[in-house]
Amino acid sequence: VLAGYLLFKNHVRHKEKENIEEQDGLLIDNDWNSELEGANELMKECAKIIEGSSVVISNSIEGLITENRKTFESAEILLKQTKKRTNSFINNAFEVAKLLDEESFKVERRYGKIIASLQQIFSNTRSLYTNSSSHVDNTHYVPGMEQAKELRELKDDLKTQIILTSKYLKNSEEKDVSEIEKVAESLQNKLIEYDINQIRRIKEKKNSTRNSKLYFSLVSDLENISVQLLELVLRFKKNYRTIEKNVVEDE
Repeated sequence: VLAGYLLFKNHVRHKEKENIEEQDGLLIDNDWNSELEGANELMKECAKIIEGSSVVISNSIEGLITENRKTFESAEILLKQTKKRTNSFINNAFEVAKLLDEESFKVERRYGKIIASLQQIFSNTRSLYTNSSSHVDNTHYVPGMEQAKELRELKDDLKTQIILTSKYLKNSEEKDVSEIEKVAESLQNKLIEYDINQIRRIKEKKNSTRNSKLYFSLVSDLENISVQLLELVLRFKKNYRTIEKNVVEDE
């Protein structure tokens, strides 16, 4: 009887988990009257996607350093939601493209590059989660104190970049991206410094080969996400301003 109850309870929990994922996977209604309206909604949805990625990244890094498997469980759920949102975003981007008139085809919108950047951000987020969780599941040694400190600093800097990027995407009136560029540049400078630090640790045999490979993999994912975030902002900025200009000229 107890075994049957536990199986039933696990089944209910699993269904509740699926329902949460489905609800959070529901995205924007694409009943738009213009490309400008559609672009506005895409920017807001993109902000939600990268915010979700930020939590996955934070949970994965912290889960790795503290060997907290529960942290990975929540990251896994959010990763699935982020995948759904990313796929839905792509479909909605195609719908926005359908709103272009013949003259607009001559103007560079580059929705393809926006989609590519978002896909790359998701791919690196998933890679970071997978490598971190697998490392803990296989009970390998956690990162050393210096590695942990550097990974946390990079994670925090990337979180700041995501917050600023999200704020920009949610506000169509925002035009200045200089603060985002400064944070991205600062993160890149740290990456160079930390790469040298890790080479030094390898030479001094402070870290195992496995830990060094993991460290470089995680740092590479963080770097790629930062680069693609900046690309995303610059692409949206260029596209949105061009659409806005065309609307004013039509009036």
